Amino acid sequence: MRTIPHFINKHAIKLLYALTLGMGVIIFFTLENGHVIGGDFAQYIEQSEAILSGHTADLLESNTYAMDHSDRNIGPYLYPVGFPLLITPVTWLFGVNFIAYKTLMLFFFLLVCITSFYLFRTCFDEPLWPLIIALSILFNYYFMVSLDLIGSDIPYLFFALMSLYLIKKQRRSNKWLHQLGIGMIISFAFLLRTSGVSILFTLGFIHFYEDIKLFAGDPGSYLRGNYRRFLPYIVFIIAIILDGTFYYSGEQNHIRLLQNASVSQAIDNLIHYATEFKLFLILYYPEISVLFLILSTPFLAIGIIRNLKHNLLFLVFIAANFGIYAIWPEQERVRFLFPVLPFYFYFLVKGILIVSASAPRFKLHLLPYFLLLGIMIQGLFYSFRDFHQDNSSNVLSPASTEVFNFITTKTDPSALFIFTKPRTLRLMTGRNAIAQSETSGMLNSEASFVLKFRDPMLEINGFELIFSNKDFELYRINPSLNPQPVFPE
Repeated sequence: MRTIPHFINKHAIKLLYALTLGMGVIIFFTLENGHVIGGDFAQYIEQSEAILSGHTADLLESNTYAMDHSDRNIGPYLYPVGFPLLITPVTWLFGVNFIAYKTLMLFFFLLVCITSFYLFRTCFDEPLWPLIIALSILFNYYFMVSLDLIGSDIPYLFFALMSLYLIKKQRRSNKWLHQLGIGMIISFAFLLRTSGVSILFTLGFIHFYEDIKLFAGDPGSYLRGNYRRFLPYIVFIIAIILDGTFYYSGEQNHIRLLQNASVSQAIDNLIHYATEFKLFLILYYPEISVLFLILSTPFLAIGIIRNLKHNLLFLVFIAANFGIYAIWPEQERVRFLFPVLPFYFYFLVKGILIVSASAPRFKLHLLPYFLLLGIMIQGLFYSFRDFHQDNSSNVLSPASTEVFNFITTKTDPSALFIFTKPRTLRLMTGRNAIAQSETSGMLNSEASFVLKFRDPMLEINGFELIFSNKDFELYRINPSLNPQPVFPE
């Protein structure tokens, strides 16, 4: 058994790149052309198109109307500029090409795995353990399945990890290039997701914790010798100013949700996200996954407690993220945990190794191997299963293509629609839409059409069915009271 760890330690970097590249090729050929009928991806793509065409103001106006007239919170008027800017070259080169967008997501995912290895490499005596952590991410089902979604989660995770890597390595450096690099990476992470402010908070806390005594002893001498360490904060402020000057603010309605924050909600959120870690260990079996979470918690706690000072950078970042999760009223699933998941695996492995060193006869150091093996088996099995399942819930499925073509060719471009995913409809047809779930809201709205996706038919007065296929029904609202021309075939 000793020969295996010895071989892995000797060839860890080669194994990392070989396995990462190999999985990248496999995942690429499993990417689905199209996208599930969601909403976030559509707005990201529309924003990238608007950046190229210079029509961001028009998109802001259309989406503001759609969001304000929907009966539930769907999303911001505009997302931060970072991710639309990131995919703009893809839109420019290939148009709305889902495989091209997903290939970019895959590229950043592979960078996440490599960055995780280098981030944790100096925290262990042997490269074997950071390699296991990196592979636990590479083969994790929830990361794999996220690569079929176009969103900011994976790119943000890369920039967050890269920021922490640079902070860990260069935060004490007085070279202006190092500090400039830290500031630029943190700034772009923030432009990808506003929760990226947690990285700047982490840097500020670490600087304060490490330098407060030096500053208090001789402020003048400290500032003269360390003024370049303020560069990341200056770069961040400049990035905020440039963003506000050259782009449009569109998160007002999203930020207003914070008015609903409460202490009870914060506690509920923290419990929710803490228990969600079980999904990364065992999939689809709640009882077993809870058991694994309970069994892993002591190791996790020991890993954290025994590394409080040495890994303060990581712990502050985790705490900052959970602080944001606590005050955000809407609970999300596992994707919100992506930024802290590498650190979950890190402290779990740390705790296992600490306990193993104190009780060597139990050979607990083998647990990370079994953890990785379980993650690999589940990731490959469930990804293979998903690949062979029905994927008809897709914006490019025959049924979707048929109804979108009908809407594009048979309805007026200025017509307003009702659809559960209004941003998707606007991307695919150019028609603005709002979301309304109650028939009374539909009838009292300014919309002229209702598009239903796999829902019960509207068999009441006021709705005229004008198109249907196996997945969709398209209705005209109040044809006698609210006439809207349907173009003849």
